[in-house]
This record gives sequence, C-alpha cells and structure tokens, in this order.
Amino acid sequence: MIKKLFPTIPKIEIIQASTLPANKGSAHVVEKLGFSLVVRNSDEDWGYGSPTPTDKWII
Repeated sequence: MIKKLFPTIPKIEIIQASTLPANKGSAHVVEKLGFSLVVRNSDEDWGYGSPTPTDKWII
C-alpha cells in the first residue's frame, strides 16, 4: 500500500490510524491492511466540542 501511494518517499517507518470504537467496519479494514491495535478508547481531538474516544492502530 505504501509503495503504491508514496513511491518517491524512500523510508516510511510508522503509519498511524484512528477509528471510532463503535465503527467495527473501519477497524476490520485497517486490521486487514496489517495495522495492529495499540490503544483502545484514547481521547483524541477531532474538532468537536469535547475529546472523541478512538482506537489507535499502527503499522
């Protein structure tokens, strides 16, 4: 995926993704792409009035 999206960038070491805990479809997609869940229900600022709980993934 990385080589197709960023063929001219020589070395990307970590990619982070965030999903909403209730969005099982998004979690399934990032997991199938090879991401690993590292944190559940972490507050993240998505620009709403209060922090949004998210699950954090890395590859």
